[in-house]
Amino acid sequence: MRTDASSFIADLRYENLPRAVVEQARLCLLDLAGVAAAGTATDMSKIMRNHAVENSGSSTRTARLL
Repeated sequence: MRTDASSFIADLRYENLPRAVVEQARLCLLDLAGVAAAGTATDMSKIMRNHAVENSGSSTRTARLL
């Protein structure tokens, strides 16, 4: 049995979204991409990537990190 929230999500269609919501989502995704790209050059980012690689349990080191 679906709850009201799950029904809303399951029945939601892109074409029914208000234009303002779509525009805000685009801005948020653009901001995320910009912050992620800029953050790759920081010392903290390098430390966190190295830590994730060393502690992820994968020996192939093929996973992508955001």
